[in-house]
Amino acid sequence: MIPRLRILSPAVVALAGVLAVPAAAGAQALGIHGGVTVSDYHFETPAPATSTLTGGSAGLFVLLGEGTFGGVIEANWIRRGTKLAGGTEVRVDYIEFPVAARIEFGSGQDLSLHLLGGGTFAFKIRESQSGPPFFEIPEDDIDGFDHGIIAGGGLEYRQFIANARYTWGTRDISDRPIEAYNRGWSFMVGFKIIN
Repeated sequence: MIPRLRILSPAVVALAGVLAVPAAAGAQALGIHGGVTVSDYHFETPAPATSTLTGGSAGLFVLLGEGTFGGVIEANWIRRGTKLAGGTEVRVDYIEFPVAARIEFGSGQDLSLHLLGGGTFAFKIRESQSGPPFFEIPEDDIDGFDHGIIAGGGLEYRQFIANARYTWGTRDISDRPIEAYNRGWSFMVGFKIIN
């Protein structure tokens, strides 16, 4: 399953972009959003036990198209990482660019629901760890680029928007012999500043 996701992730991002581009001329809204992340690492090789790390996210979004089918493009700061057995916390901050297709139910009404699916590219801007060291030098041991697949949904009420999405990292972010992949939830609340 994982090797297939690794191959499909760039294709999903490209497909979402292709679906969104025709709608770009009719941008529906520009907004800001922020929220909470709950993330962990998925290891493909033997590794210490982990538990989830709570972080944050904030950024801009553009809704594309009008009606049922459209897209969304975002630029976000996001914190991911994990807690390792023994008390170590690994925290990595990224600038992330999700691109997704979007289906809206109840378009044009005050309250509507939506589903989204696509891909994301992320660039590391900072890393840190606390507790007993796991990575000797985090900036050397955690790769600077990641990509993944996202899926989720949410609701809109007039100018307000909320959604939840899950991210499956599809690139090994460890430069050590351990294979590690980002996984996690993002819960976002936002406001359309231009509609």
